[in-house]
Amino acid sequence: MNRFLTFAIAILGLTTLSAQPNLIIAVQNGGAPTIFNNFTSAYSAAIAGDTIYLSGGTFTASSPFILAKRVHIIGVGYRPDSTITTNYTYLSFDINYVTGADNGSMTGCHLNGALNVGSSSSNYTVNNITISRCNLNNVNMQYYTSNSSANWVFHENIIRGYFYGTSNAAGISIVKNIFANNSANIGNGISYINVGEIYNNVFLYSGSSYYLLYNLTNCNIRNNVFMNPNQSLITSNVSYCTFLNNLWVTAAPTPSNNNTFTAGNIYSQSASAIFTTFSTDNNALNDNYQLLTGSAGKNAGYDGTDIGLFGTTVPFKVGGLPKTPHIIQQILFYSVNNQTGKLPVQVTVNAQDN
Repeated sequence: MNRFLTFAIAILGLTTLSAQPNLIIAVQNGGAPTIFNNFTSAYSAAIAGDTIYLSGGTFTASSPFILAKRVHIIGVGYRPDSTITTNYTYLSFDINYVTGADNGSMTGCHLNGALNVGSSSSNYTVNNITISRCNLNNVNMQYYTSNSSANWVFHENIIRGYFYGTSNAAGISIVKNIFANNSANIGNGISYINVGEIYNNVFLYSGSSYYLLYNLTNCNIRNNVFMNPNQSLITSNVSYCTFLNNLWVTAAPTPSNNNTFTAGNIYSQSASAIFTTFSTDNNALNDNYQLLTGSAGKNAGYDGTDIGLFGTTVPFKVGGLPKTPHIIQQILFYSVNNQTGKLPVQVTVNAQDN
């Protein structure tokens, strides 16, 4: 492991023990990390290509916070039960990606505000962004207007709100996410995608007010689980899309608008016969979305693996931790008599395979 990264992770572990919480590590292109105690200062000091490591805790900043340069934001994780030692990383503000932020990423954070693209007529095209293992609120890729942002990847996130893509964009990949917007007050599951890959997601919305898929064109939609029992609310304004090996609680939707439903789709499944645990409390953290042994979705995906989160050759990671080493224990030796006035601390770090 890179010694600078080891040092950065160790400092993050000390933040919950120190009098100055929420330290941020800005790694300067592989050089020694610089320490900051607020998000705005760390971002301002970072240059294109830098990584900003966030400790557990709550971060505040102006909202919306404008990201206009290529940075990689890495928190310690979004699940309270997986970050007991460090606390989880909580961002209290909206984030707007704007022109100049191309090729950046964010992982391991709970975003209380919205994730948006653009803020004016001059900055709404942003390409090649990866958002992974985060707990997201609303996603709005057409915050200012519809745009041609391309090659965004969303994988292994919880998405609590709506997901608005942008109808002029191409190459949007939405993979192994939990769409937890099971509320009558939140809009459609996924809207406005032109040329996209939507696979191995779980859509929990079971209400009667909004569509799961809306205004999609030329998308490959495969290996997903759709929990809504209302056949008429599955799709609207969806055209030239291919549906492969999805698992549905509803009966088969009626083909229209040149959409293709293959024989690999599985319909009319009981909601109670799909997952290991499933509730309707709109809290995706409480359930286990691994398929039951007898579920019809076992090994029934287009690739021969499970339909849903735990298909593909690299299944959804339980706990949602980012790829960086994870602090599992920290011990402060209060009883040690140290003439320097410093208290020894022992930090135990666990490497992550993926």
